[in-house]
Amino acid sequence: MRIAAISDSHIDEKATAGGKLVLGPDGRSIRAVDRERCLKRAIEGAIDRKVDLIIHAGDLFERPKPTPAEYVIAEEALDMTMGLCPVVVCGCNHGMSQSPTEKHALAPLAGQQANVWVLLRPDLLRIETKSGPIQVAVLPFPQKSLLLAKEEYAGLSPETANQVISEKLAAIIRAFRARLDPSLPSILVSHLLIREAVFGSDRSPDPSMLSMSAQDFEGFDLVIVGDIHRHQIVGERLVIPGSTDRCDFGEEHEPKGWCYIELDGPGAVPRVELIETPARRYLTYRDIAEAKAESFQSADLTTDPIVRVKARVSQEEYDALGPDLVRWRQYPLFQEEIEVTRQTTARSEAMTGALSAEAAITEWHRANNRPEDLGELLVEHRRLAGAVT
Repeated sequence: MRIAAISDSHIDEKATAGGKLVLGPDGRSIRAVDRERCLKRAIEGAIDRKVDLIIHAGDLFERPKPTPAEYVIAEEALDMTMGLCPVVVCGCNHGMSQSPTEKHALAPLAGQQANVWVLLRPDLLRIETKSGPIQVAVLPFPQKSLLLAKEEYAGLSPETANQVISEKLAAIIRAFRARLDPSLPSILVSHLLIREAVFGSDRSPDPSMLSMSAQDFEGFDLVIVGDIHRHQIVGERLVIPGSTDRCDFGEEHEPKGWCYIELDGPGAVPRVELIETPARRYLTYRDIAEAKAESFQSADLTTDPIVRVKARVSQEEYDALGPDLVRWRQYPLFQEEIEVTRQTTARSEAMTGALSAEAAITEWHRANNRPEDLGELLVEHRRLAGAVT
């Protein structure tokens, strides 16, 4: 059984490059084009390898209300699989509205193709593939607001609420396991944080975030989990594909792509290979001299890296950087994180208790080079002193 695991594509028409919206020759955000290219390259790779099943483990979209253009990208990607292999798309947090009355971002994609299953609620599927039937249990990200709206959960702390929800999700997984046919291979797909995973810069676990243990997912031949952008394998069977494109400088050194997985049958340990996508590069210069040596000239917005200079400099060094900053800022994918350190003196050494009030004001004015007129300051001091007297 050959399986493609894809996740966290974050289709986003307004995706930025280092916080800036950079438009290409076609008038589109170049980062939106990056996200589309990486997603479609993953689909193309899966088709080239003649996979039996494609799994998208969530966060297909960046927002709960995708634009028409974003829906077109998603539909085009799914259309590429038509008549070739089944596709399962898992419900996720990015597509979920805070309002229980509004539909999930994935809802309009459901039912459009016979070979595509879009799951927004827990379900256990039996899917026929070219290599035989396979069981796919899907556990989407839960809508916490609905669960916690019940009177019995009112007033719970975030930690307690997450524990209650985790226990309910674990019960659903146990119910899935009880229904499995042991003669067929089984996959569990979910979009949740895994406590044993290594987290990237996109997030770090804290009590307010819903997470589960890898042990909760035991009993399946293969587990595919989205929501964490860093690709990794937890244990032997839990696969986190990671995001298809880099999303920020925290993912600068992480490979990005999709996972090609071979599963020989029930009980077999899956073989996993990361197939990289043409993800946009991020480059950080922490050495000012090294940054000065770079030309930072844009040759191709399709492939040029997003660059930042990150350093701490003195005021004098920052002033000397003026011409370089002008040059660097002309590079459309440039971002600066330059911290200027200044040395200040709490008070003048001449400011002693032996000075009179007016002498202290005079010394303060001299030491701080303030624009206020000294005469006006002294007049105001005398007025206040007289009022006190």
